[in-house]
Amino acid sequence: MPSTYKRKTDRQSWSEEAMSRALEALRNGTCGYLKAAKQFNVPKSTLERRFKNKNKQALDHSKQLGSRKLTFPMELEKQLVDYVKNMEAMLYGRTTRSIRSLAYQIAVRNNIVHHFNNETKLAGWHWLHSFLKRNNLSLRSPEATSAARAQGFNREAVGSFFDILKSLQEKHNFPPSRIFNVDETGITTVQSRPSKIIAARGRKQVGSLTSAERGELTTVVICMSPSGIFVPPMLIFPRVRMKPQFADGTPPGSLSVCHKSGWMQLELFEKWFDHFVHHTQTSKSNPVLLILDGHKTHTQNIATIEKARQNGVTILCLPPHTSHRMQPLDVSFMGPLTTFYTQEVEIWLRNHPGRRITINEVGSLFAKAYLRGSTPLNAINGFKKTGLYPLDHTVFTEDMYAAALPTSYDPPQNNDSTENDAVAAVSPEMEDAMEQIQRDFVRESTPDEQIITQVEKPSTSSMCNLISPETIAPYPKAKNVKLSKKKVSRKGKAAILTSTPYKEELEKSLVQKNRKNNADKMKTNRITFKNKNAANNSSSKGKKQESNVTKARVSRTQSSSSESDVDVECLFCGNNYSKDHCGEGWIMCCRCGKWAHDECAGVESDDDDEFTCDICLQK
Repeated sequence: MPSTYKRKTDRQSWSEEAMSRALEALRNGTCGYLKAAKQFNVPKSTLERRFKNKNKQALDHSKQLGSRKLTFPMELEKQLVDYVKNMEAMLYGRTTRSIRSLAYQIAVRNNIVHHFNNETKLAGWHWLHSFLKRNNLSLRSPEATSAARAQGFNREAVGSFFDILKSLQEKHNFPPSRIFNVDETGITTVQSRPSKIIAARGRKQVGSLTSAERGELTTVVICMSPSGIFVPPMLIFPRVRMKPQFADGTPPGSLSVCHKSGWMQLELFEKWFDHFVHHTQTSKSNPVLLILDGHKTHTQNIATIEKARQNGVTILCLPPHTSHRMQPLDVSFMGPLTTFYTQEVEIWLRNHPGRRITINEVGSLFAKAYLRGSTPLNAINGFKKTGLYPLDHTVFTEDMYAAALPTSYDPPQNNDSTENDAVAAVSPEMEDAMEQIQRDFVRESTPDEQIITQVEKPSTSSMCNLISPETIAPYPKAKNVKLSKKKVSRKGKAAILTSTPYKEELEKSLVQKNRKNNADKMKTNRITFKNKNAANNSSSKGKKQESNVTKARVSRTQSSSSESDVDVECLFCGNNYSKDHCGEGWIMCCRCGKWAHDECAGVESDDDDEFTCDICLQK
């Protein structure tokens, strides 16, 4: 009895890792069976059977317990697990049906005896459940992620931003109390997602009360620092005129404004910036770093950039489509704020039955949620997780960049190809794999596609040449992606908005944009029509209309019904259009917008070219 108990305890004392090291020692010839068994504390007879591969239920150092055996070898199953995890990291996660189909194809392509269904060409549900349980996998509901975010968050864009931030810190050495992040979010009179409630099991539909089907949006501007400081927020109500009751119950020191759309505008962001300068007491002797996203109201606001340069504020823009990982407010604050606001809305509805939430209650409800969420810990963790403070670009691991891999490209190696004709480099193995997929891989939409039939159990020599899952279903990769200089130049990037080069480039682009808009407006506004008085005289007298009728050009800025009633003064002779009955044509200067007779201006009536008066030419 004691000896039996001792053998059982000895059998349980050794692990697969010890057996693996003992087998490795035997293969290297450093020791024999007895010495390896004593050194690694494993049974000698078991070690001998494993080394000679005489155990039917054991492969190398691992053993399959019970009568049921694994369909795939351990090496192939590990490749399948890695493939599933990599596809999920690249935002191309596989469904249960696609994994079952892929498992069937792996078994067929590798000539592995299986018990899968040859009619449906799918692995069974029992295999799938066991596969998930063995490898610590589960069925998850993914979060929708746009293709722009998947492509925008890449190593090059993130590295460029951190290089800029590092140079700013080395130059100004901003303390945590002088670094801020600002962002906008929207709150509505109707909660976006009701809280979970307790209900009877098996009930098909469970509801929760809301104020209306659709709510009214109010934009909130929030700003915080890594030291836990929160600048009082600004609320933009969807109204044309401001009412005092809108600001009732809002957070102390907050700013309340109105706009008919309820969205952030250029002039409203300028107002918020004045609010920010007032509360932070920033100056050139006490500078501040402001980090924000690439919204148009931030990056193309020349008035705000001028004020920032005057008050010692350095504005740094995040790379496009990276705010979900690199903006502290999005990472640590906006989620709790939405949850707390939903809870406050539900409490209000329970305490006021029969009433609905209007724009007048939004300020007080937001204040309660904001005061619950604006804790120093949330601010500190937000900057820490994004690596902005303390400065650390290693917070983003390799799997976070995996989503950008399918759209990444390799530069062409051939000298004959140009930048405009550059395409993504595809290896010969990838091309062969893609051709093989077209022939053999069974897609869900084409279940009747022909596949390779099953053959007998493979020999041990063929196990060394296993066909991996990525060979059957390769990782997604963009092919024939043409690069354009125009598209690359227009694409946003991380930049210091208050720098002189950015300011000059922005001013130049705005001037060019205004000129182009004015030119397009002039082309569409200039039309040719017959003089009203000449047409009336010819129709009343019944005379034959002349072939060469005098033409005039007028502006379409007003409606067509009022075009003939516009009264202007000639730039050269001073005569009014309403007093002119000679039937002469009129033309407008494309620079100053003033009008003149065709004869006074020295142009022909049928000339459609843009006209510039002598006064503007002299300027």
